[in-house]
Amino acid sequence: MDKSVKVWDNFQHGVAYTFETVDSLYSLGRTGEHLEFMIVGHSDGNFLVYHMQGKNIMHEQVFAHEVEICETVSLSTLKNKYFATRDAKGHVKIWSSNEHPDTVCTLWNFDADEEALAHLQPVPEVEEVKEVVKKKKGSQDGSDVDEDEDPEPEENEEEDEENKKPKGPVREFGPELVGAPVASRKDKMIEVIWN
Repeated sequence: MDKSVKVWDNFQHGVAYTFETVDSLYSLGRTGEHLEFMIVGHSDGNFLVYHMQGKNIMHEQVFAHEVEICETVSLSTLKNKYFATRDAKGHVKIWSSNEHPDTVCTLWNFDADEEALAHLQPVPEVEEVKEVVKKKKGSQDGSDVDEDEDPEPEENEEEDEENKKPKGPVREFGPELVGAPVASRKDKMIEVIWN
């Protein structure tokens, strides 16, 4: 809670060095093929990557999760080339173990069974579709002609999309399931095995 990580030396029987962090720690794990990286999860959903030999911060992953990261696990069966982080809402992300981790995949509501909780989920509201009917007025020769309406100015969709895109990293929000179990720091993550 004092925003520090102390690395202890078995031979000296004392603190070898201390990492100062920016926030209180919620999880800690080592990863990398030679366990050279230490991943420190914080209460705001961010994590820091420390290099154990270099004794310095390599990267800060902003908006890694929506809420605090309660567990960090290295995937040892994959030679520690990947690690998993799990937040308090039960969402799991798999990352590459390097100086600047990339998201490999996201497993939403990892602790919850969507089929078993389907009856608890709210029913989405159906939007009403309004039909636009053009009025036709007769012309002098008896044929029907569409009524001239002021054409709406066409907006450039590409410019709108560019203006809507936020600058910088964006926090990703996972779907919430009603009745899903709440993860705690005492829970242990099971190792994910896939082919």
